Amino acid sequence: MKNYRWVIQITCPSDSVTSMSGVKIEAQQPLEFANNADVVLVGSGIYTRDIAKDKTILSRLNLDPTRQLICAQRPGTLLLPVLGVPNVLPACTDLTTKPWVVDAGVEVLN
Repeated sequence: MKNYRWVIQITCPSDSVTSMSGVKIEAQQPLEFANNADVVLVGSGIYTRDIAKDKTILSRLNLDPTRQLICAQRPGTLLLPVLGVPNVLPACTDLTTKPWVVDAGVEVLN
């Protein structure tokens, strides 16, 4: 078995975040750590729509889709267009978030 020596870190805009179901997650790295990661998975939560409009948080991210694999899950897909990630593939999201993601200009699969 190959050992790829993956390093996986949780970044957050604050010291911790709380999931929609109430699970508190502590940041292992500051948000800016994502700028140098090979792969970035954008999560989501109850404040994702607010974060998509928060220039203070968004300005901390400088992602580069030419050298990074950038993905998102559920409402996290709302952040991709505002971060300048090109809409090259359609997205999947939950039914609640779908209208917001479509309004952001992202094609959503049924």
